[in-house]
Amino acid sequence: MMVVMSLLVMVMNIGVLSLEKRLAWAVVAVLVPVMFMNVVANDAGRWVKFGCANAWILSIHSQIRSDVVESSKRFAARALILFALASMGVSKDAAVNPESGHIYWRFGYVWEAPAEWMTRCDPQWRDVVRRSATSTRPS
Repeated sequence: MMVVMSLLVMVMNIGVLSLEKRLAWAVVAVLVPVMFMNVVANDAGRWVKFGCANAWILSIHSQIRSDVVESSKRFAARALILFALASMGVSKDAAVNPESGHIYWRFGYVWEAPAEWMTRCDPQWRDVVRRSATSTRPS
C-alpha cells in the first residue's frame, strides 16, 4: 500500500508542478528513483520526500527555461491538488531530520519514541538487536 501511495503522491506532484509538459523527464527524475528505492529499501516516506525534492528541482529548471503563462483554471486545479497533498499531514513515525522535525512540531506533531513505532512494525526487533549485540562482542 505504501508503494501505491508513494506513486500517487509523485503523480500528484507532477501535476501540481506542471511537469506533464516534460513527462519523460519527470518519469526519469521523479518516478524511477522513487520506485527503485522502494524496491531496495523499506522506507517509503523518505523516498517520497526524495521524489518531491526531485520534482521541485525539475519544476524550477522547467520554469526558468519557459515563458508559458498558465490559465486560471489550470492554476485552480493545481491549487486543489496541492491542498489535497498538504491535507495528508505529516508522518506519524518520526522526522527524517531535526530541521524538518521543528516544522512538524510547530504544526502539532507529537513525537513518538522509536521503540514504540518499531514495536508496531516488528514486535521482535529487540530480539534481533540483542542477538546482533551478543554475536559481535569480543570474547
